[in-house]
Amino acid sequence: MSAPRGTGVCIVNKTHEASQKKLDKMDQLGIPLAPLTKYQAVPIQSDEEYLQYWRDHEPYDVAE
Repeated sequence: MSAPRGTGVCIVNKTHEASQKKLDKMDQLGIPLAPLTKYQAVPIQSDEEYLQYWRDHEPYDVAE
């Protein structure tokens, strides 16, 4: 007999740098890791970070 859909085990490897950064961001924002069945919107960057990115990486015309 198999487990019902959606009841699988999720493993989070905290030794991966990218995973640790995401977990740290969630912790800073007060977003719990569990329950995993509940969708959590996690902003990837603040408005200021977004604006700074585009100041540093100005769009260009691909024809140039």
